[in-house]
Amino acid sequence: MNSLIFSTQDDLHAQAIRWAIRAGGFPCELIDTALPLHAQLGNIALFPDDPDNEPFRRDVTRGSRRISVLNRRFRRHKRMDDVPDMYRGYAQVEALEYEKNLHWWLDRSENVYSINPYSRLLEAENKSWQLYAARRCGLDVPPTLMSASPERIRNFLRLHPQVVVKPFQPHTWRDNSEGKLWTAYARAVDSRRLMEASDAELAMSPAIYQPYVPIVADVRVVVIGDTVHALAMHHREPGDIDFRQIHRDKLRIEPILPPADITSSLLRMMGELRLGYCASDFVIDTEGRWRFLELNPAGSFLFLEEDCPDMHVLAAMCSLLVCRRVTSDASLVFPSLAAFYTSSEGRDCLRTTDSVVAGPGMHPSVTYINDGRAVAPHPGTEA
Repeated sequence: MNSLIFSTQDDLHAQAIRWAIRAGGFPCELIDTALPLHAQLGNIALFPDDPDNEPFRRDVTRGSRRISVLNRRFRRHKRMDDVPDMYRGYAQVEALEYEKNLHWWLDRSENVYSINPYSRLLEAENKSWQLYAARRCGLDVPPTLMSASPERIRNFLRLHPQVVVKPFQPHTWRDNSEGKLWTAYARAVDSRRLMEASDAELAMSPAIYQPYVPIVADVRVVVIGDTVHALAMHHREPGDIDFRQIHRDKLRIEPILPPADITSSLLRMMGELRLGYCASDFVIDTEGRWRFLELNPAGSFLFLEEDCPDMHVLAAMCSLLVCRRVTSDASLVFPSLAAFYTSSEGRDCLRTTDSVVAGPGMHPSVTYINDGRAVAPHPGTEA
């Protein structure tokens, strides 16, 4: 069965999965979502008189009656260097509309197995909806305010002496003057200091506000099919948040078995959201309680295998794509992440992509809302 990965050429995960599936003896293709899809996948052909009622024909399915699709990463702005400037805006809109039509059919075709279906991906990425679903499924979710209203923000700050301010999506930008890549993640902020911000500063952009809770560890829980993999990153120093911006020397990293009630609630949540894969973030507070932070239906998972080579998450994902389930011999059929890194394709990928595995200590953090100035970057490693 053919496998298609929708992502970008600079996505290390996509490159590793494609290589491992091919190394296992199966066809796999990377569809570059930074380019218009109609130039790569051909036509959507609807034939009312066709008893098979198959809209794709061979140009999308690559001649196979059954295909698997991994929806990893999408770019709204498409590279269209060959389109004249005056027509590029129109061409961009049409390319995106075609993309939506294509994925609508892929989601609904009986011959296509998707991880995760495009429509489910968009729904599950909604921060407010996933927090609501998590609480409904029994997970411990902190009080949350999503707002750009100075009045509502200040009311929330009065209830909590310290808060965590999060962007809806991490934002990455390159400082060409220094040749560094910076990313904005969550940051703990003293509420009294934030109260001093002007209305204009608070209203500049909506953000996610949650009370700060002292924690002892971050946990990334990855569910691939019916398999659960979890990595705990224990903090060596108090006050740190978000493992992506904590230097590795300040973390003790080890595999962990989530409590049974956490696993049960998470699987129930995935069932409600109709997901076959997700990467979820939890924290463990000083009282040992697991608190749910967020779910990413296309999140990073390879760093689990980097830190724990016996955690064969790359092979599990390949098996789910090719076999539509994680087989017991997946790690024997598909090679490891370490094997990818030592391959010529893996070495080329590491040299030429901006992607990182997005594990601990990968990015410093900047938060814009704080006495009107950007907070100094948190010590860490630039991407």
